[in-house]
Amino acid sequence: MSQRLRVEINGPDEFWQKAVLIEWEYRHPDWKLTSDGSGFYLIDCEWLESLKAVATECNSTIVVGPSNPGRRSLFQKLIPSFDRDCVKTLIWLGTSLVLVRVISWIALLGA
Repeated sequence: MSQRLRVEINGPDEFWQKAVLIEWEYRHPDWKLTSDGSGFYLIDCEWLESLKAVATECNSTIVVGPSNPGRRSLFQKLIPSFDRDCVKTLIWLGTSLVLVRVISWIALLGA
């Protein structure tokens, strides 16, 4: 039996992620993607390039997941996750602080 990989289908939205699954089933009816229940699928290593090609045609990408998901869940518990709005806010705040420092330096140099 060939080695299995855990992969994740990343698309712009759920529609495109499902489109990858439907197109895959249409092109390769004998090659079954097995869901592991956490958003990942188990595939044979030999299928990876074909799956990536199907995903590209469906505006999506394939990401190879960790072989040991338990370790990832441990890190997720230790390190808080941020949503996109939170990250944008943090970037905006960081940029604002840099601008304040630059303006302060300019004021000091001009004085």
